[in-house]
Amino acid sequence: MEGYFATVVKIAQKLNRTKMEELMDFFTELHNEDREKRAEARGIRRGVKKGKERGRLETIRAFLQNRPKEMKASAAQIAALFGVDEKLIEPLLFD
Repeated sequence: MEGYFATVVKIAQKLNRTKMEELMDFFTELHNEDREKRAEARGIRRGVKKGKERGRLETIRAFLQNRPKEMKASAAQIAALFGVDEKLIEPLLFD
């Protein structure tokens, strides 16, 4: 009888361990899903920010290309007009 009891205990321990492993795997999956969602949201925010920056640069570039030739403006004036740093405008003036 004792041999059967030890076998049953071993089986119960194995089953219990398997259930704990399943639970830990479940928690790991939830954690990974949360991490992926945060990374995706961060990527979207960065992409939107870069898109806005590119859009602003394209707007400034179009303004510089289409302004009247007699209109002379310095990089500082154009930067003030668009609310950007003067260093951003300087390379665009020489395109």
